[in-house]
Amino acid sequence: MVNNKLNTYAANMGTTSSKKTTSKLPQLLQNTQPNLSYAGNMKLPTNIPTNPVVGNLKTPSLLNGAVIGTGGGSVGKVTNEGVIVGGGAVNSTFNNISSGSNKVTTNNNMSYASNLLKNQLSSATKAPAASVPTQTTSTQEQKPAEKIDSYEEFLEKQKDTYKETLDKTNQLIEEQKQAAIQNAETARQRSVADARSSYEQNKATYGANAEALASMGLSGSGYSDYVNSQAYAQQRADTQNANAVAEVARMTAESEASQGKLSAEMSYADSVAQTDATLAQYKQQQADKKVSYYVNLLDLANKGNYTKEQLQQLATGYGLNATQIKSLTDAATTYTTNKQNEKYNQLLNSSDTSGFDALKSARDNGEITAKQYTDLVTSYQSYYYDLYSQSVDADFTMVNTSDIDSAYSKGYITKAQYDKLKDKYNSGVVSAITAASIFYANGNQLDEKTAQAALDELKNTGWLTDENKSKLQSLFDSTYNDDGGCFAKGTMITVADGSQVAVENLKVGDAVLVFNHSTGAVDISPISFIFYDGQKEYDVLKLNFDGAASVEVLYAHGFFDTGLRKYVLIDPENVKEFIGHKFYRVVCENGAYRKEAVTLTDFELYRKETECYSVLTAGHINNIVNGMLAVTDDIKGLYNVFELDSDYKYDEAQMAADIEKYGLFTYDDWRDYATEEQFDAFNGACLKVAIGKGLVTVEEIVGYINRFLQS
Repeated sequence: MVNNKLNTYAANMGTTSSKKTTSKLPQLLQNTQPNLSYAGNMKLPTNIPTNPVVGNLKTPSLLNGAVIGTGGGSVGKVTNEGVIVGGGAVNSTFNNISSGSNKVTTNNNMSYASNLLKNQLSSATKAPAASVPTQTTSTQEQKPAEKIDSYEEFLEKQKDTYKETLDKTNQLIEEQKQAAIQNAETARQRSVADARSSYEQNKATYGANAEALASMGLSGSGYSDYVNSQAYAQQRADTQNANAVAEVARMTAESEASQGKLSAEMSYADSVAQTDATLAQYKQQQADKKVSYYVNLLDLANKGNYTKEQLQQLATGYGLNATQIKSLTDAATTYTTNKQNEKYNQLLNSSDTSGFDALKSARDNGEITAKQYTDLVTSYQSYYYDLYSQSVDADFTMVNTSDIDSAYSKGYITKAQYDKLKDKYNSGVVSAITAASIFYANGNQLDEKTAQAALDELKNTGWLTDENKSKLQSLFDSTYNDDGGCFAKGTMITVADGSQVAVENLKVGDAVLVFNHSTGAVDISPISFIFYDGQKEYDVLKLNFDGAASVEVLYAHGFFDTGLRKYVLIDPENVKEFIGHKFYRVVCENGAYRKEAVTLTDFELYRKETECYSVLTAGHINNIVNGMLAVTDDIKGLYNVFELDSDYKYDEAQMAADIEKYGLFTYDDWRDYATEEQFDAFNGACLKVAIGKGLVTVEEIVGYINRFLQS
């Protein structure tokens, strides 16, 4: 009976100490591989970004090709955005965590495609940065697309996910271990309590048996002790067994937990390593792909297929680095610069007669730079200015000023160049007026009608200054209207004996007083020519010198300025400029000559009825008019040929230098135009120096000969 009780106790204890149990490990501890591909778990089509396109540009064929790579054992490729498509299917280690009835669920699908789908990537997703934004006609405000992680960001975040899953796994294992230990402790405590209860029950049974024996007059001390001893032993054995079972359960839980954590750590490390390998492979693929993009774009840049701005957009869209982008834009700049230089040189060597339209078009189209356009315009303007300038310098009377006006209006010459040409033109007019050659052609004086037409044409150009208009009119009047000449009737000329004779009483061949600039002294010379115009009303310019002398000039006459050391022509237009200047005067008193400098103090202008005379002396040209050293205005360019010293004598050194530079004429040079006597009277040899210095022209000399030496 006792044995049955004991067996019942043992059955109630439910001991299984003789059988080792094995806890079921969580499924997550199985060593599987994570799926890191872009489309590994994709079941729905995803809008994968395409190549960035700039406007209507053609994307290079090489840039549309995928870079083939491997991942996870299956062949895949990388899109232009750097996404691995069709890569190796690598399943996540930490998809589901479960143990018995407990279950921890993490992201069931951690592929990049799921990440995109989770973020609701759709056809409305914002285009890549490199794409040119298109305008929309919709008035409805568009909701900005959510930011989608790049593939690199996704992989980096996956490692964070693995760590999070590892932590959750370790926590779950720890919780399962503690639960197993707690369950073992609870079972142990229950088994100990059951052993104690069985022992108490046995003791109670032992007491009942003792009473029964006593009632029968039997002594049960020996039996009771035995039963008591057996019950106690059974209690201790049951307690020890319960403790042993609990300890085995605790150790098993500890072992399984340690094994599970180790397995989780190893699986985590494998997953991170696999992700790092995938990331490294992806980066290498991206690097290789970018090199291909760069090489192809560089070739296109060198060929000028894309502008600098377009290359900037494309290169940015393909993820090229700053150095590569700069290299591409520099290549485009170099190409553009070379083409602009080529176009610049082409235009520089061509002519443009359309108001620089070709230059403007090239500038506006970017074929040349703004600076090159300015340089070309400046070059053309200089070219045209030089042509017109040479024409004006050669013969201003042959210049078509209307053409120059038109060129200026078209911008062919600048305002400054235009004004400079006008200045040159007027300088030519002044020179012609000074040389009295403007109404001559081929050495012959124009008839009055032709001269008047020439004068009107000059005035109508609009180029003449008011001063030159007045001078030309005065010259015309003096030449064709006999209004002017040299000096009036009654003017006294000093003759060889020192006396004075009225000009109207002199004749060619009479000896008169002159100044010899070769010796610097007063001399005697015969009259070679006397000009005379009949009696009529003339404009008179009366010059007053220090109250000691006065001369009535008809239009203009030359007097020797001692300060300037040369003869100056004084007329009504410039007389004020010479007020205060000192002029050379010779007075004969008691057979001696007194030479002095007298000041021009004032003048008078009036008209009167008189006659006009002019005297030309052989060799010296000059004469003494009312005591003043003078020359006729009709022979401009035949005096002031050589520089004078302080004694009004030719500067011998400078004179020799001039002759060395320009040379001298011989009579043979002028044999067809004058006699040798006439050649000497006009100082014909020195006229070559005068021509060389620009004081007179051959045509003007021929005109003088025709005018003064007619028979």
